[in-house]
Amino acid sequence: MFKPSNLAFIQPSIKVSDLSWIEKMHHPVDREQIEALKSSILTKGILQKLIAVPCGEAGLDVIAGHTRLMAAAELISEGKISQDYEVPVRVFVDLDTSSAYGLTTTLNKVVIRAQMDFCDECIAMVRLSKKGMKAIDIADIFDCDTQTVVERLLNVRPASLGART
Repeated sequence: MFKPSNLAFIQPSIKVSDLSWIEKMHHPVDREQIEALKSSILTKGILQKLIAVPCGEAGLDVIAGHTRLMAAAELISEGKISQDYEVPVRVFVDLDTSSAYGLTTTLNKVVIRAQMDFCDECIAMVRLSKKGMKAIDIADIFDCDTQTVVERLLNVRPASLGART
């Protein structure tokens, strides 16, 4: 059972059975997408954090990552992964899902984005860093670890960016 603390956000691994989703934020997905995710989960695990907010005494509502949660739940019901399977979750303790920031947080994971190439991703990270954003926050936007952001920021040379910045 998950017990939220009074931190702004925490990043635990939580059992699928301790998670639910907010119906109004759930978007339709096709079976092909679910099946592809199930295959990926079986071979690699869940690589991208779900985002959740506390609900009730001991539960969490997923506000971003519904498809991953559904795929994991199906694998559990099919007996292909353990009943105790844990997924990476970023829990926002005080997030108001009706606020502008809350809405941005939920929509950021729902909107289908075109894949950035490596160079464009590095440029975007540099721009965010120049605007004062911390590496940990940039990592969250790009769903990577902080070390990846730091390495990219250290290895990008202004001349290699050309007129793109």
